[in-house]
Amino acid sequence: MPDKPPSTADQEQQAAKNAAEVDELINGKNAEFGSEPEEEAPDHKEITAEEFNKQKVLLAQDWPKLSGVEMPVGLDFEAMSEEQLKTTLYENLMQGVDAAVEEIGFEIDQNLLEKIEREKDPQEKCLLQKQFIEGIIQQTRSENEGGKFRQDKDAKWACYPKQIAKDRRLNCSSASLFIGRILEKAGIPVDFGAVYHHTVSVAKLADGHSYYVDSRRRSDNLVALSDETKPAGAYSYREMNNERLAFKKIFILPKQDGDMKVVLSNSRVMRESQDEEALRQIDTINPNIDFGILAEKLFSKEYDLYETDEWQEEADQVEAKHSIDAQLSKIKGEKFGSLTLPEIESLMDELKKNGDRIYQYCSAISINAGTVKLLDGLSDNAKEYAIITGEVLRNVLENIRSNRSGGEQSDEYRTALERHRFALAELRNELAA
Repeated sequence: MPDKPPSTADQEQQAAKNAAEVDELINGKNAEFGSEPEEEAPDHKEITAEEFNKQKVLLAQDWPKLSGVEMPVGLDFEAMSEEQLKTTLYENLMQGVDAAVEEIGFEIDQNLLEKIEREKDPQEKCLLQKQFIEGIIQQTRSENEGGKFRQDKDAKWACYPKQIAKDRRLNCSSASLFIGRILEKAGIPVDFGAVYHHTVSVAKLADGHSYYVDSRRRSDNLVALSDETKPAGAYSYREMNNERLAFKKIFILPKQDGDMKVVLSNSRVMRESQDEEALRQIDTINPNIDFGILAEKLFSKEYDLYETDEWQEEADQVEAKHSIDAQLSKIKGEKFGSLTLPEIESLMDELKKNGDRIYQYCSAISINAGTVKLLDGLSDNAKEYAIITGEVLRNVLENIRSNRSGGEQSDEYRTALERHRFALAELRNELAA
């Protein structure tokens, strides 16, 4: 008896699955994973000093449920100043991270740390430090990549050390929390790195340079920053010149301030969400705690940072890059979602073999006969892939350019042009992989 033909619903489901696999193969080579919940600044609320003091006491009383470590007996939270309270909670949080690092079984290479301690040459010492950091980054990866963690949709809610140790999940902010603590205990100076919709660490190594440390990326996860620091509100930032990364400005905060603010703000987002996993984790914590008020009052300078011109300029640049990526992902998914896996594999092999030709075609702002000839000999699928990619990148620029006045390049156009170049560089990197 012949097999029953698949239903329309089955075909749609398979097409969606194939589209996701295409997106992973084409776009996901160096994608970030395990991002934290997206956060907006809390609505400003007026609160009396008495009410705020009550909130601080409620937070301190339930803080061990977040950290996983009990507080010393006899602490008078009400009598503490804000700075004393933040320091007390932070120290307890770090104890929770230490316990979680041990429970998870992070392997700290003591022999390598001894080598680092003995090494006198700054450049050689820096190389050893990088080796140590790369070893820790590897352990934060998913289990199928040789790491110690699971990777699934609930990783975005991985905020509390004890729960992280139990569930074996990390997002960008908790990965930064763990890596920062491990580096700190290893004697490597480390700060909190805030970037648009992302969290990283900033480590100062023996060569005198500061480095962007981002375990959520599969490549370009340990990158030197500029030596010059520039002001941004109460803080500063360093620039990063890596064409494969969307981020150009890394805003630097003291580790204590950044770590604490993220735990509070993520807790607020978890409580306000309708996500079952988020609510499960926060269900045991006193519902009268207003994490939004606490984050805003205790870390007002951090929220003020989001209003600076420097932060907003960076946000515009990253959004331009993400806009290009989103358009490419959507169109490619629609166009190639019906391909079988063997066809996908064949397409990827062809793209890699002809990477330079496709890159040159996509990089042309205008299409002419000579440019089109670059696609000669490609299969229909590979040719369509190149045409789609080129059209999206060019259209972003042409649409903006057609809307500007006076013949001058607008800031929006220059930002899009820069992102266009970065997208092309990522395409070249992808095709060469």
